[in-house]
Amino acid sequence: MNTVLICVSVLLGLISAQSVPSVENLIKSDGYPVETHFHTTSDGYILRIHRIPQLKNHSAKVALVHHGLACSSADFLLLGPGQALPYMLHDAGFDVWLLNDRGNTQSRNHTTLSPHDRDFWDFSWHEIGVIDLPETIDLILKTTGASEEFTQSFGHFEVMFGPNVANQKILDIFLFLNRPVNMNENMKSKINAWVPAGASTKQTIHYSQLMNSGHFRYYDYFVGNIAIYGSIEPPDYDLGHVNFPNYLFWSNNDLLSSEKDVKLLCKAIGSSCTMVSFSHYNTTHRDYLYSRFASEKIYSKIVNIFNKS
Repeated sequence: MNTVLICVSVLLGLISAQSVPSVENLIKSDGYPVETHFHTTSDGYILRIHRIPQLKNHSAKVALVHHGLACSSADFLLLGPGQALPYMLHDAGFDVWLLNDRGNTQSRNHTTLSPHDRDFWDFSWHEIGVIDLPETIDLILKTTGASEEFTQSFGHFEVMFGPNVANQKILDIFLFLNRPVNMNENMKSKINAWVPAGASTKQTIHYSQLMNSGHFRYYDYFVGNIAIYGSIEPPDYDLGHVNFPNYLFWSNNDLLSSEKDVKLLCKAIGSSCTMVSFSHYNTTHRDYLYSRFASEKIYSKIVNIFNKS
């Protein structure tokens, strides 16, 4: 059996949240309004959610932008006004929300646990997908009174589909950006100030389990599977019930998302899935966030998809 190992420094999850710049100040300095909302999840994590509201249109359509592994809400903002995806969506009339996963430098709080406690880090992207995301969407719908949810994702939305949570929400579009050859040199200092934002070791282990097994499935506790799942092997996530439009953005140069894997995911989702290739731009995983052509070649397409839906 071929084994894939992912090695990460233990410091990944222990990056100090106190040494990180303010996302609120970043948005303000770029000339946009900002709100900060806090949500305590059903298992006690306190999430920081940033909003770039439409001050003159309280019935604007909603866009939720979600970062990937070891990132934060800041990552999608670093290209600045006129180029960063959240700003482009706001300029197009959307009420933009930015989620921060449990454990990153923006959401490193809990009602009873400290980040220095081992139990604080006992989560994978499963919990992000089945707890953080649905509860955040509920908060957004309650706050805005929106009847539709337009969502762009860079990360863990696939898990939300598995336990049949997604169909309980009002969701119209999901777009998956799989995480720099084309990066502006002046971006390096900005990126270094914000990245990495931290993650749990369990998140990276879960990714390696998927690669080793070839299945998109729950976390493998091995001898603990029978007690937790009632089976020797962890169950697969069921994507067959997804019935709203999905767009998978990918590239041959993205080493973390091969064409084969993207096709398998799209096939599992079904007829509602559309693959969008950026291979002709030599797009790498991080180009979706930091490249010099992201606004013109990628984000403009996303905004157009949102506007037409």
